[in-house]
Amino acid sequence: MEPLPSLPKNLDVENVKQVVSKLILEEPLSHLNQKEWTFSISPQNGGVKSSEHVLQNVTLKDSLSMTLEENGERRYFIIIPSKTLRVVINVRVYPFTLIYMYTILIIPTLKEEDIPMGKGPSHTLLTHLEMSLKQDARSTMPVDSRMKVLLWNCRGCNNPDFKRIFKSIVEWNNPSIICLTETIM
Repeated sequence: MEPLPSLPKNLDVENVKQVVSKLILEEPLSHLNQKEWTFSISPQNGGVKSSEHVLQNVTLKDSLSMTLEENGERRYFIIIPSKTLRVVINVRVYPFTLIYMYTILIIPTLKEEDIPMGKGPSHTLLTHLEMSLKQDARSTMPVDSRMKVLLWNCRGCNNPDFKRIFKSIVEWNNPSIICLTETIM
């Protein structure tokens, strides 16, 4: 089992335990375009269980990683795109902190685009460049990917209350980019 990139390199990976066996959803997924998962973790139930309750919507367009504390509960409504071939759900426990942290990895495998070799660009940036070079063409094309950006100008980043609130906001919103600036007065 390989360690996650976010874990420090000096930690003993042998202590990482697989909580439940990997859940693999294989093709055809067309009837599974919308799937509900709830992950509830507590020492009483001995690991992870699933149920059908929904609180937060998530569209699976890339690998999804969630970290839950022991006795924590988060509910997600996961929308699987129709071009998905397979989804792997992997739940692990990392007992390296005082509070056990359970990490849930959801890894989709997408279908390859049906573009003949030699025709069409291999990257979306090249598509924009190619379109901008054509006569009467625009370089802006609709792109299907989205990202969350968190911008926050604050005062007093070393305050324990700020750290607690900031960590909570980052965990709940899971932004792709965080820009934190501090105003000094």
